[in-house]
Amino acid sequence: MINNDKVRLMTRIQLFENREKESVKVSRYFQMDYLVMHMIRSLFAYIVLFCMVLLFILCYNWEEVLTQVKPEMLLQSGMWILIGFLALMIPSMIVSYISFWFCYRRGCKKIRNHVSDLKKLQEFYSEEGN
Repeated sequence: MINNDKVRLMTRIQLFENREKESVKVSRYFQMDYLVMHMIRSLFAYIVLFCMVLLFILCYNWEEVLTQVKPEMLLQSGMWILIGFLALMIPSMIVSYISFWFCYRRGCKKIRNHVSDLKKLQEFYSEEGN
């Protein structure tokens, strides 16, 4: 006779394994390794994006830059660009950290529930064997 609870449990386990591939990837890492890896990716993406925006602004104002550039202005402009970079990078990294921390926690919780389901399934099989 078919045990409906066992069938539901097996279905839930299979659905998890098919749908939650990201949670399985999360479970392969320690928390700090996962966070550092994603923070480095976020930092790299931020640097590339900042440089692209800076390049677009420079290209848009190219004629004005060429006619009004003085050596003392270059140092001042560089300082303002650095300040802007840091002022935008710090909140961006904080948001990335919080986002990936929640993602890691959510993935770990799903994995714990999945392991619990696997243990329940093992109990079903051990009861059938007795």
